[in-house]
Amino acid sequence: MIYLFNIHQTKDEEFGIEEYRDRVCVIVESDDPGGERGEFETFLSKSLSEWCGFDPNITAQQVETIVGFNPANQARYDYEVVAPGEPGAGIRGFTDSVTVLLESGNPGGDPGDFAGHLRSALREWYDGAKVTQVESK
Repeated sequence: MIYLFNIHQTKDEEFGIEEYRDRVCVIVESDDPGGERGEFETFLSKSLSEWCGFDPNITAQQVETIVGFNPANQARYDYEVVAPGEPGAGIRGFTDSVTVLLESGNPGGDPGDFAGHLRSALREWYDGAKVTQVESK
């Protein structure tokens, strides 16, 4: 499943905020991140808004392919999600891969902070599963 997030913050001279635009693409290899329809997008939109540190307008949509996404400058973050499960409790384990592409290539913050923010958000979404950043493919 592919989710495309458009982030836009209008310029606000009163608060010294410059106009900001970026796009984030999240690819979930299993095609099913879990949750109710729309819940994953809402969760990630909130997480991206928290990272931005301001209140941008974020729109999210499921897409079949990534059209017009500029690969020239993009940053790529790959994660492996592993939940061992508890067979005795009837809980099945699973693994999944999640790739996050940031079109601008510049998430801001200190090196590694955005990757850590994404890892924490995925750990929260997948309810404590082990989330590891892996080498980009």
